[in-house]
Amino acid sequence: MSMPKELLEFDQAVHGYKDGHRQLYGSTMLDLESADTMTLASDLLISRSLKNNESYLTGYPLKGAHKYVFARTWPAPEMSRPGCVWTHSLIIDYLTVSKIDDALAILSMFKRPTIATLSDYGSPINFSEKQSTLEQAISEEIALEVVHCLYAAVRPQKSRVIFANRSTVDNTSIALSIWSQMPPRLRRAAAFCTGDSASTVPSDSDIAIGFSSMPTEHAPCDLQYCSDARSGGMRLLAKDLTRRLMTPLRQFLRRYSVDVKDPLAAIRPLAEFFDSLRLARYPQEFRAIAAAVGEAFPTLIDARSFKQDLLLGRFFDRSDALMLRMNCVFGTLQAVDRAELPMVVPEGSEVSELSNLLARTPQALPSVLKFYRSDVVGDLVRLSLADAASQVPASTVSFLGFEDDEALAVARLWPSVLHERNFWLSHRDVRRQLLDASGLDSQAVSCFIDAFWEELNEEDFRLCLVKDHEVTVSAIGERWRADDPATEVSTRAIRSLAAYDGLLSRAVRVAGWLPRVLWKQIGIQLASAICGPEDDAVWAMILARSNVQRLGRDESALACVFFIWSLSSAPATSTLLINASFDLLYNVAWNGQLVPIEQEVLERGLPRDGVSTWDYCRRLARALVRRVITGEGWEVEMLSLDLTALTIGGVIREIESRSDALDLLRCLEDSLDRVSGAERRWSKALKAAIKQRTSLWSLW
Repeated sequence: MSMPKELLEFDQAVHGYKDGHRQLYGSTMLDLESADTMTLASDLLISRSLKNNESYLTGYPLKGAHKYVFARTWPAPEMSRPGCVWTHSLIIDYLTVSKIDDALAILSMFKRPTIATLSDYGSPINFSEKQSTLEQAISEEIALEVVHCLYAAVRPQKSRVIFANRSTVDNTSIALSIWSQMPPRLRRAAAFCTGDSASTVPSDSDIAIGFSSMPTEHAPCDLQYCSDARSGGMRLLAKDLTRRLMTPLRQFLRRYSVDVKDPLAAIRPLAEFFDSLRLARYPQEFRAIAAAVGEAFPTLIDARSFKQDLLLGRFFDRSDALMLRMNCVFGTLQAVDRAELPMVVPEGSEVSELSNLLARTPQALPSVLKFYRSDVVGDLVRLSLADAASQVPASTVSFLGFEDDEALAVARLWPSVLHERNFWLSHRDVRRQLLDASGLDSQAVSCFIDAFWEELNEEDFRLCLVKDHEVTVSAIGERWRADDPATEVSTRAIRSLAAYDGLLSRAVRVAGWLPRVLWKQIGIQLASAICGPEDDAVWAMILARSNVQRLGRDESALACVFFIWSLSSAPATSTLLINASFDLLYNVAWNGQLVPIEQEVLERGLPRDGVSTWDYCRRLARALVRRVITGEGWEVEMLSLDLTALTIGGVIREIESRSDALDLLRCLEDSLDRVSGAERRWSKALKAAIKQRTSLWSLW
């Protein structure tokens, strides 16, 4: 059973007679030029009237509006004036044009209008195309005639193609099959009318398709037809034209028609190359294809993407087709070098792609080396070989089994061998000597950390940090981000990073996410450092990504850091940090369990005014209240905090110590219903506090 594809939306319009032929209803407003084009195109058969059982289809672009129109026209004998018609138009944006695989499926969307049903066309309609169908669109015999007429001739860029008139069903199937086969760029520039008429759709199209009982009268007499009209590519186009689904050929045409000079003229040669690439096996065959591409697209930028993919062998990306791909590269290099294929020689990422291919097929290196001094492709080959040479020898060397006392010499001869994990693992006993070697680059440091991650000690980390602290920090951060903490190793890394100002914070920023098992140790190290809240937003993001609402008991040092940061953070960040830290800290302080380092952090960051320095609960509550009530909508922020009854009591007591206590308490009480769960957690304590305040007033 076929499954529905993406649901597409079409605008629609109805044209008919009302004091002249005009648009009577529609779901969208178009610019004046586009609207006039639609009015003219909705009644094309001016030379004769439609029979009562007759209808025809038109399709044309509205380039000014970036739309495409499919329209169906019926006779309207019920109108008082003879020759009137109804036309139902589907108006499709250019992006949607590319999403339609089978235009024949659109036929079901057309509904003949009547006076009574005009209002049905005032809103867009949805179209859901089946994924695929095995039903044949047109016969192979008709398809061969159509393909020969359409693609075998050398045409001007603005041209008309007139096919022999057949039945309404055949004409419609032919037109929509052609449109379905076209790549989106050509679809948006094509117009057609399936009625028996030589009339041209009044639209700015590059190719206009029509049907006539006398097609030869309308065919240009100076057309030149190619000699290989029955070639493999043309037969493939004809076979493909009978299909009602997205085929590999159509995907190929879509990809490689985007940067050709003439998209219509490019269809036939592209189909030929598609067919040839399926059969080619050896370099000389690929060279012949490349030379033919040069003849079909003779300028440097014409078909640029196809030429580059041919040079890089991208048509053969399967792992079992590496040599086939390399043969394609080699044959194309020959054609480019001998000026048979004019093209812009790729650079940048394409160089890396070719070098990676060479690294995977080292047996091809001697062949490619022949082009090292080429004036045309020499730069590409030299860069690719240099990169590949640094890969292939290193990979080979790393498996040669050198003794440990030879490892330093190997590293001097092939510096990139230190980028190979296997080489490090093979020489574990002399790893520090290798790490301490002069000329060691950052990639080697990173590879060292990767190779020995689970057994690194603080001396290893120290050497790495001395060699390249940026790479070391990044490598550690990436390990944490990948949720590969190796807890004991990470603890050593944390201690080593903390010995250098700011490096631990930098590693946290690189990671952007941290395994929970590391939070305690990182918190201890952050608490030991005197630092500002430069990492508050990073930790807020880590909390959110980890879905951590509050810290655990063993993370109280980190909670101290969070809470002090929250006092000067942005509101959204502050709320996350307070939620994670405040309740835990208050309970730890209440139970007298703050350790010296935590007391030191709080001592540095909490206000002291009017409160004993040892009264951390009171100081925490005061800092929280001052931080929260300064913001707009503070009541909701306060009530949203995930606090226990003990902590809520402390917060309310701090509020009660203020001169505006009653106002603040009543604001909180009035906002209880605005926060889920607030009534349950806060109501009792608030009511008791308000009652106490008001009873004291009445006594007064």
